[in-house]
Amino acid sequence: MESALKCFAETDVESVSIAQICARSGASVGSVYHHFGSKEGIILALIADGLEAHLEALERSLTRAGSDPRQSIEAVVGSLIDWVEANPRWAMFIYANLNSGGASSAEPIIEINRRYGQLIAGHFDPLIESGQIRRLPEECWPSLIVAPLHDYARRWLRDQVGHSPSRQRQVFVDAAWRTVQPA
Repeated sequence: MESALKCFAETDVESVSIAQICARSGASVGSVYHHFGSKEGIILALIADGLEAHLEALERSLTRAGSDPRQSIEAVVGSLIDWVEANPRWAMFIYANLNSGGASSAEPIIEINRRYGQLIAGHFDPLIESGQIRRLPEECWPSLIVAPLHDYARRWLRDQVGHSPSRQRQVFVDAAWRTVQPA
């Protein structure tokens, strides 16, 4: 998987062949086809593994935040920043490929997204019910809380902004908190 990610990072996904991935990884063509079925299978596995890794990081961050509403928002924003900065090649790959080739509608991705939703709802619903977090339509949460950060992270990964996301952490935490803080 790491060899495939390195190959994909060096050029566009379409130009990479299974043979190139095998040459870099030392795996046989047969074993790659056996485990992944195709290059698209490798792409899907890389996306799913990356999303899963971030989901685990988010879960740890939310656990540490406990029931504090602002710390919970900081956990959501901070876990994404930390994951992107720790895994820039993987993050760039996911940003570039999640919405192409049907990856976002593949069953493994749908399942991971379902689990993201469950984690967020399980953590934030009690805070919403107690009035510590403003009630917003559930489908708007990703767009309002992390979409600005996703945009910034994409631009940072492409060297289009001067500062790392972690340097702008407080800006994104404050914006997300203003969105959900009680009136």
